[in-house]
Amino acid sequence: MNFSKYYMLMVAAVAVSAFAMNYEIPQATVTPAIDGEVSAGEWADALVINIVYPDIINAPNNGTLLQTAPTSADDLSMVWRIKWDAENLFIACEVKDDVVFWDTNPADGFNAGDTAQIGINKLNDPANSALPIHDLVADTVNSTGAAFFNRGDSWASAVIGGSIVSGGYVIEVAVKWADYSYVPAAGDKHGVVIIYPDVETGGVVDGLITDSGSGNWGSIFAVPYNWNTMTLVDVNGCGANGRSEADFNADCYVDIQDFAIIAANWTQE
Repeated sequence: MNFSKYYMLMVAAVAVSAFAMNYEIPQATVTPAIDGEVSAGEWADALVINIVYPDIINAPNNGTLLQTAPTSADDLSMVWRIKWDAENLFIACEVKDDVVFWDTNPADGFNAGDTAQIGINKLNDPANSALPIHDLVADTVNSTGAAFFNRGDSWASAVIGGSIVSGGYVIEVAVKWADYSYVPAAGDKHGVVIIYPDVETGGVVDGLITDSGSGNWGSIFAVPYNWNTMTLVDVNGCGANGRSEADFNADCYVDIQDFAIIAANWTQE
């Protein structure tokens, strides 16, 4: 039986049918300074997620466009970088936005203005149907600097840094795993969603989300399994010895699910 051939077909089928994506988040070899500057040396070991025009409007490649399409890379594009260590989930977001509108710091969040939003559902918990989305901004209308707003769960100990650059801005954040009462391990899988409300002149909103492709906010937030996922992998991917050839479903473990794949395809070539 050609397991490698079958595995590739299985992954392709899942990607086409569900429109969801799994991002493998590498373990950090370098701890970045959270200062609003994405230096190559500090982020070279991170996973890079490009949400850049024109692919930004070609869902499900890099997102599902919910409303008005951006007209160019300068109108709206993002590059996200994500990695982890024993204490933190590190996130960097570089945004190109030629018309930036900063919101104040209202009680209900920053999303009445331009904000990079990310949501994390710990261990892809189907019972977590709250709104664990966090608004990240490099500045506010009051020029108070980088800030974030919690929804659904709290980043009580998170550290954020931001800077304004020509044609956009940069955000870096270190999220403490302790705020999730969680100790990270390679192979753990979490739900993840990325959203960008872009407020243009006249109140036009460009929204995109890396979800299952449903384009339905209610189903995205209420059903965590509709979300994309991120799997924590070790420096070498799935632990010190890398991923086993017997790990057919690529979840970093050799278990009954892998044997089920073998059983279901026992007589195939």
